[in-house]
Amino acid sequence: MSRIKLRMTNFNCRDVNKFLHYWSDCDEDMMKFIEFGLKQGVETNKQEIFKSLTVISQHRPTYFYDIFYVKARNMENRKFVVGKLLISTTEIKLSACDPFNEDVSNEYSILELVHQKRDCEEKIRKMEKEFQGYRDAEKRNLQLELEELETKLSALNHNYTF
Repeated sequence: MSRIKLRMTNFNCRDVNKFLHYWSDCDEDMMKFIEFGLKQGVETNKQEIFKSLTVISQHRPTYFYDIFYVKARNMENRKFVVGKLLISTTEIKLSACDPFNEDVSNEYSILELVHQKRDCEEKIRKMEKEFQGYRDAEKRNLQLELEELETKLSALNHNYTF
């Protein structure tokens, strides 16, 4: 596995988002670590960086970096499926981690539950929009599933925001 350092780039936050999506959807492990600086004058916009991604953030940032975790969507042929991101005002570091051999198994579990919770919420929204009162039993089952996911998340999660 390779380590990549790109000190000076023309990356903005939208470029970082595209890269994270590519990493998340890639068919195989790309690298173990990448570090890159943002284009001079670009400030980190975390909402833009994480747009359309399932991400959790650690409550306790380090002195220089905010800490985030993202899970790869495509996990079929991959080992390093949890991305640990350290984000400062000028640079971003992504470490790809194996949740079963590194100390990120709790983060992996939380990311899985957050993803399932969002899927469930989306199904409920669609159902409310499209069926307007029909299929009440199915909606009730989804709401029960959502409550169960929230219970599991609150039991596991003591340090992260999603």
